[in-house]
Amino acid sequence: MAETTAETIVEIDLHTPLARVLPVSGLGMVTIRADLDRCGDALAEAVGLPLPAPVRIVTEADRALGWMSPDELLLVLPAAGVG
Repeated sequence: MAETTAETIVEIDLHTPLARVLPVSGLGMVTIRADLDRCGDALAEAVGLPLPAPVRIVTEADRALGWMSPDELLLVLPAAGVG
């Protein structure tokens, strides 16, 4: 059997980007670091969204709350709400 490598399975084009990063205007982000076991319920009430499960995002209307790590969430909302 011949040896199989990534190069033999997929033709790699080093000149084509894998992703594009574009600005999104009108949105703000707030990083929240906390002991979510201790204050998760109060935090959810304060931001008006339920706590997301690990590696998930919950959304409602124009806001989203994303799980980033066991002690970190990311709140995304209209820029006017950040300040």
